Amino acid sequence: MDASQISAAGPVAPFNILLSVVAPVYKNADFLGELASRVRSAVDCSYELVLVNDASPDNASEIISALARRDSAICEVQLPSNVGQQQAVLAGLRQSRGEWVIVLDADLQDPPEAIPTLLASGRAGYDAVFAGRRSKYQSLDRMLTSKLYKIVQCAICGVPLDAGMYLALSRKGVERVLNLAGGDGLSLVGMIGLSGLRSTSVAVARAKRAMGRSAYSHSRRFAVGVQYLARAVTWRWRNSPIRFRYVGRTS
Repeated sequence: MDASQISAAGPVAPFNILLSVVAPVYKNADFLGELASRVRSAVDCSYELVLVNDASPDNASEIISALARRDSAICEVQLPSNVGQQQAVLAGLRQSRGEWVIVLDADLQDPPEAIPTLLASGRAGYDAVFAGRRSKYQSLDRMLTSKLYKIVQCAICGVPLDAGMYLALSRKGVERVLNLAGGDGLSLVGMIGLSGLRSTSVAVARAKRAMGRSAYSHSRRFAVGVQYLARAVTWRWRNSPIRFRYVGRTS
């Protein structure tokens, strides 16, 4: 996706905002008003809320625009076509201006009230802080497959065992992720680990989905997960300081 295709609206200023909150939006327009309110209540510093509409088929575009008109802290990013969660988040990171950036889901399963905890851990000397999601927020089979995926992800990418997509990144971390050579096709979590950023995790209770269903079916979750892990393995191989090459026999 070319950056010129992204429609963004909001205040334009240098990097003088302490916090950016980036939320990809897809089929969760009904939560956006409450999300904006809870983010506003949770933070006590200058901030922006970057809502990235991933060509959501509901009325997300109109709701985001209305919220941005009423609140100057809200920046809308309208993507021309659906690119998926990871690419939508990266689009939001490119638009973000905060010294720290929080990435969370827009459906309120990731509680905005945990933002201060993530920031406090980051300021203790880390460039990436993951919210280690706790509680029974999804079905048992999805919990088990998620756990297995994270075990493999930890082994390949070097991120915490409970690393997920609710996280805090320093500005240094954002720039390193966006400039990761050969990072196309990697998950954001994988990019953070492969970038060599100092990371940690803190336990955060995740809420159950209030309404609707996840956009990811079981088969899609499996396919996407395998793709991300395969890309991470390939990246590791290509960028390993030690490469092994088979030399055939010569007569």
